[in-house]
Amino acid sequence: MAVFIVPVIFTDGSDASGGARIGDDEYGSVSEALAASVPGDLVFAVPGDDGTLQIEGSLLVPAYVTLILPYSEQCDSSGTKDGESMETTSPKTSADRYMTLTVPKGSSLTVDGTLIVGGVLSRPFAFDYQGHTSGPFAQLTVNGSVEVRDGGSLYCYGFIKGTGTVHARAGASVYEPMVVTDYVGGDMAYCNYSNGQSPFSRYAMYNIQSKYSMEY
Repeated sequence: MAVFIVPVIFTDGSDASGGARIGDDEYGSVSEALAASVPGDLVFAVPGDDGTLQIEGSLLVPAYVTLILPYSEQCDSSGTKDGESMETTSPKTSADRYMTLTVPKGSSLTVDGTLIVGGVLSRPFAFDYQGHTSGPFAQLTVNGSVEVRDGGSLYCYGFIKGTGTVHARAGASVYEPMVVTDYVGGDMAYCNYSNGQSPFSRYAMYNIQSKYSMEY
């Protein structure tokens, strides 16, 4: 399926620091890369030398836009990867952050298209859970606000942190890993499920850590 890229719009006319890439072509800014893109291109944010990007003012990701915060320089085009397919000699790598995009206090990020906060899931080590962020990842630091509007999508495989808010309006889609840490087992789990109860006794959804609200 083609990914249609149109410019990310900064309503105050400013641009994020850092750059972007389309395939092997590198650009000095996200705006420059998007202006040069054609339908089917995939645009990755590229952090500055200190691993960061920052929004100033109001940023809008229009419909049919896919903006990826990558988990590494060789980030998968989906923004995530199964750790079982990674060669690794290291166990847990929770500090393996590749880049951070910051929405400062007083600034906002509105998503009508798709925003992917990249991350590697299920990196193997002894006694591991499945589906959790356990390898390189990107981070969205929200000290202002993020709003995912009707038809917009947010995929959070890395982490969203900060003192600000994330709000999903009716018709938006938000995805984050759900990690099951314990269940009652066998027949009891089936009975709970059959009676409309959760078959899990403990689970976690911890990738979005800032204040988060949803409209149903």
